[in-house]
This record gives sequence, C-alpha cells and structure tokens, in this order.
Amino acid sequence: MFISNEKKIVGCLIAEHIKKAFRVLSEPADQKITENNVLFEHRRAWQCAAKSEEALCGVSRIWVFCMMRRKKIASRMLNAVRNTFIYGTYLNKNEIAFSDPTPSGKLFATKYSKTPNFLVYNLLT
Repeated sequence: MFISNEKKIVGCLIAEHIKKAFRVLSEPADQKITENNVLFEHRRAWQCAAKSEEALCGVSRIWVFCMMRRKKIASRMLNAVRNTFIYGTYLNKNEIAFSDPTPSGKLFATKYSKTPNFLVYNLLT
C-alpha cells in the first residue's frame, strides 16, 4: 500500500508468485498512425506469444487514487515489490508480468517496462 502524507491510502499493489508468462506481441510496423489510431490505441486488444517465458512475480492489481495519478506512485510501489518480493534479490523487469491489464494498465506496463512487449499472465493458471 502507498500512504500519503495525509495518512490516506492512495495506492495499492497486489503481487503473487508465478512461474510463466507470455510476451505481448508488437503491432505491425506498417500500420499508419492516424488521429483515430492514437485515440483508440489504449483500448485495442493485443496478442501474446504462444510460447511461455519464465517469470517470478505476477502483478495482479495496481490501483492509484485518481487524483494522485501521474506522480510515480505505481512505479514506486512496483520498485518496492521488485526489491522485497524475493529476499536478497532485486527482480529484473523481465521477471515481472501483469495480469490482463486495463487500457490504463497497458500504458503503465509499456512505460514502466520500457517496451510494448511486456509480459502478461493469466490469473487462472
């Protein structure tokens, strides 16, 4: 949890141990960027690789109070998870996967991972 200076909960992250995840596949490079594409980019579904990759930490949920967004709270919480999830180990960004992110979550995962090909996992597996 992330608690503000006003002693209010403004963020929460839930993580779990996982063994495998799937890489989000990039969009074709030949797609033209139009105003409509930009507006609907964050709503579009995506495809994942068929072959799984090893992952250690699954981010089930990230929530930040709407008035506190864009202040690096989600990034700070995820950095704390990377530092404390496995004792004595700092997780690499390639060892973390996100569960079926919302459109906002997809944008966050892309920015945090510094790649549109971040890892995702299924909560049911």
